[in-house]
Amino acid sequence: MRAHASLGDLASMAQAYRRCRQMLDEELGLQPSAETERLYQELQALDAEATSLPADESTGTMTKTRLPISATPFIGRQRELAELRQLLGKETESRLVSIIGPGGIGKTRLALETARAVEHDLSDGVFFVPLAPLTDAGQIVAAISDGIGFRYSAGGDPRQGLLNYLGSKQLLLVMDNFEHVLAGVDMVTDILRQAPQVHILCTSRERLNLSSEAVYLLSGLDYPADLHLPGEEASQFDAVQLLLGRARLVRSDLEIDRLALAQMIRICRLVGAAHLRGSGQ
Repeated sequence: MRAHASLGDLASMAQAYRRCRQMLDEELGLQPSAETERLYQELQALDAEATSLPADESTGTMTKTRLPISATPFIGRQRELAELRQLLGKETESRLVSIIGPGGIGKTRLALETARAVEHDLSDGVFFVPLAPLTDAGQIVAAISDGIGFRYSAGGDPRQGLLNYLGSKQLLLVMDNFEHVLAGVDMVTDILRQAPQVHILCTSRERLNLSSEAVYLLSGLDYPADLHLPGEEASQFDAVQLLLGRARLVRSDLEIDRLALAQMIRICRLVGAAHLRGSGQ
């Protein structure tokens, strides 16, 4: 747990703790030692301190966020970002929004940027809940608890304890890669019913198929149809901007001639076509 925490990987740290509890219970019928419990609480407390932001000067309220730090700039998707912000806005009353699309199309990054854009609208913050590491839908309660820093009392019902805690909160849960645990969609329903000010933004390759779900279908970045488009015009397309930006991370002095630009556009078109096949369009 210390190793994961030192790298800032709190999700893996919490997963190590859960594995420890599960193995002790299944193989020995024991609970973790007081020392292990104390270490886990201390590491979670350090994370909470590190992710608590100063008071917002405009409102005087404390804003809290637990989102992964992005290593690269967010490029493009301004229309999608604006539409998702509107979906999560008060006037639409969409408390469950699912970003649906094939793997690798950018669902997680878009969800994180959307969360950052709305965090000041939510008094209790925004939180990231990674679901890809889970192997069973029964682990969702623990994953959400870890994501928001909630600790349920020993001997209590973890699920109801979490729902009671969320009942008075105004926050956003970013539940990433929900396709891994679709069998646990009833937990989403329970949160929406028992926590009236909690919003949920999911990313998934499949819909949750709930009546309250607002589905946002995500397609690939826009790219030029003309291979020989002039550089100034081609660089206005999001896919070209992204590819060029990544190339210049490798070589900062990179200059693009017309032939190289045509090759870049061809790459963007091939990637876009692959995403269309992956989404069944």
